[in-house]
Amino acid sequence: MFARVTTQKIQNGTAKQRLATHVFQMLFVGIGGFRFPFAHFPVIEANSSVIYCMFYEAVSHLAQWGFSVKHVSMDGAGANRAFLNMNTSGQNMAAINEVNPDSKIHFVMDFSHYVKQIRNNIIKSCINSLSHFVEIFGRCIQIGPYKPITNSPKVNKGPYIPNPMRNHLAEDVRDGETLNLMLEYQSRLESDGSKLGVIELLGQTSKLIANFRDSRPLTQTNSHLITENNKVLKWFQDWESHTTGSSVEKKKKLMSYQCRDDLQSCIDGLRGFVMEHLMQNPR
Repeated sequence: MFARVTTQKIQNGTAKQRLATHVFQMLFVGIGGFRFPFAHFPVIEANSSVIYCMFYEAVSHLAQWGFSVKHVSMDGAGANRAFLNMNTSGQNMAAINEVNPDSKIHFVMDFSHYVKQIRNNIIKSCINSLSHFVEIFGRCIQIGPYKPITNSPKVNKGPYIPNPMRNHLAEDVRDGETLNLMLEYQSRLESDGSKLGVIELLGQTSKLIANFRDSRPLTQTNSHLITENNKVLKWFQDWESHTTGSSVEKKKKLMSYQCRDDLQSCIDGLRGFVMEHLMQNPR
């Protein structure tokens, strides 16, 4: 498949055939689990305005066959992020459906991509020439690697996994099992017994992973999963507000603003979608 060329380029003889390098794919996922890919386009690049037009054209075609679009999920690519910002503002992760103005479409960043972002941000972090360090609430903490411990039946190596890492592995080192591993590691350290800062971070990421991977249906607007997600978001926001220094220094002490924005999209977008769906379909 080759990219389209403009009429002007054909007329002046400058047209060149270029092989498409990417595939822009759309996948429909039903609330009940029904899913199918319904469109794909070979492209060289797709900026936010192209995605916007193609997205609402797809929404229109789906509506003709009786499918209504309630939310959209995507990864954090630059064009996708710009498309999200075209439709949302601030904490409002919903936009009026251009095809059906009486309904809204909620924007939820892909959670698997977000968890990998956390891991990548930590890999790139550096404070005072120390890699794998971030500052949380004024404390400079080490995320990894850690020194091995050989006298423990549960911890026989430093809890650190190097490159490369796929999405599911990024979750494996941020979930509840890793939290328990670090607690065991902490108990075996020959130190003054001070708490490892990474345990505080894992306490938050493990809750998010458990909640987003929970397959039980949400039937109440006051579900503990929604409440717990809100508390995790508040913790990350407090982390940001308590970080001091210049803008350059803050960038080194915090995760990237893209990562923080994606967290808000994951939590606020999901909460808005669940709330609206349950109000429109009470049990």
